[in-house]
Amino acid sequence: MTTEPAAVTPATHGLRLVLGADEAGVDYNNRILADLQADPRISEIIDIGVNRSDARRTSSGVTRMWASRRES
Repeated sequence: MTTEPAAVTPATHGLRLVLGADEAGVDYNNRILADLQADPRISEIIDIGVNRSDARRTSSGVTRMWASRRES
């Protein structure tokens, strides 16, 4: 038995996700991000990972950046 996913409407809230990667996973992160952005069940995605231009940032740098975002 399969069921269809519930539709996201103004009365319901979609999933809120945080996505991040260090320089080793930046390309994979971008592919996952594109897939998630196309999913109607997702209402918000916070991408805390690096992008191609700052891919030298380490995973500990990403963790510190996320921690500073949560404090503000």
